[in-house]
Amino acid sequence: MSNLKKYLKARMRAIKRDLDSGSEEYALRNMQTCYELAAIAYVAKFGELHHKYMELFHEFRIRRDELKKESDEDVRRFINACRFTPRNAGPNE
Repeated sequence: MSNLKKYLKARMRAIKRDLDSGSEEYALRNMQTCYELAAIAYVAKFGELHHKYMELFHEFRIRRDELKKESDEDVRRFINACRFTPRNAGPNE
């Protein structure tokens, strides 16, 4: 069991470094990884590690939601900019 605990701790350190990644997909993948590793820690009766992984899961969920909101706002701005641009306008018009 000690090797499993060492592995879980090492994975947590690696995942924590990726918390501020700029990709919504990357945050989602790490969120799923945290949830799966939390389940392993729970089954192995590593309560503290389970709790820490669930905290990381929620942090990645919040980060993913922030990135999704920013992405949605960028798309809305682009659509609005296209909506008010004349289609046949030349570069000097």
